[in-house]
Order: sequence, then structure tokens, then C-alpha cells
Amino acid sequence: MKKILTLLFALLTVLVQAGAQTDTTGATAADTPEAVARLDSLVTSALKIGDYKMALRLNRDKTEALKRLYGETDSAYISTYATLAPLLYRTGDIDAAIAVSDSAASMYAANVSSADARYAFIVDNLGFYYASAGRYAEAEPAARKALAVYEKFYRNDYDLAVILTHAAEACAGNGKPKDAVAFEVRCLNIMKQLYGEHSDPYLAEAEYLVHYYGLAGDGEAAAELRARIDRLKAEAGDGVIDIPDPGSITSAEKAAWYNREAAVCADYLLNVSPEEAARTSAAAFLISWADATADVSVPVIEMITKPLSDERDRDFFVVYVAAVVSKSFAAGEKTLSSDDYAEAMETMVRYYEANRDYFGANDVLDGYAKLVRKGKFRKMAAAAFEEALKEAPAVR
Repeated sequence: MKKILTLLFALLTVLVQAGAQTDTTGATAADTPEAVARLDSLVTSALKIGDYKMALRLNRDKTEALKRLYGETDSAYISTYATLAPLLYRTGDIDAAIAVSDSAASMYAANVSSADARYAFIVDNLGFYYASAGRYAEAEPAARKALAVYEKFYRNDYDLAVILTHAAEACAGNGKPKDAVAFEVRCLNIMKQLYGEHSDPYLAEAEYLVHYYGLAGDGEAAAELRARIDRLKAEAGDGVIDIPDPGSITSAEKAAWYNREAAVCADYLLNVSPEEAARTSAAAFLISWADATADVSVPVIEMITKPLSDERDRDFFVVYVAAVVSKSFAAGEKTLSSDDYAEAMETMVRYYEANRDYFGANDVLDGYAKLVRKGKFRKMAAAAFEEALKEAPAVR
């Protein structure tokens, strides 16, 4: 409730400011880049609490402010106008979402470009809204146009996968199941590269291909894929993972897709030899995941960084991160106690002791190891974490 009241107060302030006298160009005294930035921040806050109606109202205010400031042919205005469509869709007004996307695509093509990625995304969204309304005859050409534009950038990324799955859906709905199969196969190849075939995103997407095979009359292919999906799900349930590309984890939302993989990687890193071949890729993934996630907090204090003098010491830090991740998932808590973090750090020290011959001597860790053997290390580390968390409780 506090967040909502804060947003309402801020919105009231903006609306009061918007009542300022209008000049001869149509812009008000309150129409400034700073006011637009403030509205943008309010839109983000409304989205975080899931209030799409408020986000839509605020984004309309932002769009109108940009229009008064820069005019209807400005790229910032057109791009922001296009973002009204997803909010209209979220609030259930699909027809309005279609109208806005169609208009935005025309304005963007006329005033900015009909060949850049942003244009492809606007047109792809238009196709998606057409499909959502059951207007597949209009969805298909929009989807194909978006794909034709984006393919020219030669990016086998998540955005291309989304465009391909929308094209598949549009073709399936428009009576072209074989085209749907072709597009969905390409989508799945990208998803496999990005997330691995045991991942939730890949397995969820594969279900659509089963459906499209059925529509195309290829029951044998549908049955084979169904059996493969079931096998992969069973393997995933047994802990088998494909270590994803660390570069694909670009946000907390995407990191959340990989929570299961992060938990398995953490357990793996805590229990295998430093010479294990897959250790390097598992470590790279876990560090990228820990840096992006909003589900686990990994505080880094001076006691941890002090012994990390060169590249060979990186593995010790990875073990500390793995220990924190493992304990956080086991406890179901984002932030652990100072004692828990100290225990994770002690795990790092014991790992060093067990593999000292492999890594070579580290004077700082040797000192920590002596304190561990005397039973004094955890108390000292807990005090250090306690002090650090008071100053910066969200440090990762």
C-alpha cells in the first residue's frame, strides 16, 4: 500500500505541474526532459507493482509530453507511442493495441526507418496482437515482414526466437502448418543454443512444435518429439542440466529462468575436483547468474577479496558463491544471516586446504585455514559480515 500511495502522490504532483500555462508552441512550462524522465520513472514503478492501468495512464502522459516537446515525427515520441500497445494489451484492449501498433509502424517507417531492429519489433508486436485477436490472415504478413527485417542482422538471439515463434503461430492459425513447423524448428534451435534442451524455456517451447506437427499431419514426428520431451523432462528432474551461455543472462527476469540450473551448478562446483573439465563453464555461468539474480544475495567483503590476488584464486571465490547459492536455495531465503555467510566462506577455505597442492600456496588463505583449525574463523568472519551488512545489506 505504501508504494501505491507514493506513486499516487507523485502522479498528483505531475498532473498539477501539467496544468501550467501553455505557450504558443503547445508545450507547457512543465514539458521538460526532466519531467519526461520523471514520468518514465513512474511508469517503471507502476510496472514493478503490476499496475498496468496506472502504467498506461502515465505512459500516455509521457507520450503527450514528448509530442508537445518534439513533435509527431520525432523518434523518441514515436518509440514511446509504440510502447502504449503492450500496456493496452495487458489491460485487455487488444483492438486498441492493434491500432496503436499499426499507426506506430507507419510513423516509424516514414520518419525513422523501415529497416532497423526497432521497426522489426513494432511490426512483430502488431502481428502478435493480430494473432491474439484471431486475425491470422493479418498476423501472418506482419510476422513475415518483421522476420525479413530482423534476419538481415544475422543475430541468432532471443529476439529472433520470439519473432520466429510468433511467425509460427500466425502461419498455423492461417492454415499453413508446414510453414509453422519450419519457423518453430528454427526457434527451438536458437532456444537450445541459449538455454539448453533440458531448460524450462526450451521444453515449454517444444510443446508448440508437437502441436504444429499434428496440424501438418505428421503424427510420427509429433510422437517422436513427445517422447523426446518426456525423456528430457525426466532427465531434468534427475538433475541433468545444460550449462547455459553466461552471456544470455542479461536481467534478473532471465536469471530467474535458470534458478534450477544455478542450484545444480552450485552443488556440482562444491563437490567436484578443480581439474574437472566442465568446471570452468559451470563457474562462468554461476558467476553471471549470481550477478544478475534478484533471488539470492551474495555479499562480497574485504575478507573474501583479500586472498584473491590473481586468476588462479578465482576458483576460491566461485566456491564461496556456490556455497551461498546452495544455502540460500535450501533455506528459501534471498538474504542469509551473517553466520551463514561465514559458514559459506569457511567452505571456501576448506576447499583451498583440500586442493592446496593443485593451486599452490596462498598466504592469506593459509592464515584463514589456521583459524578454522582453531575454531576461531567462523566467529571472526561472522562479525565482519555483520558489520558489512549494516552498511550495505544488498551488496552482491
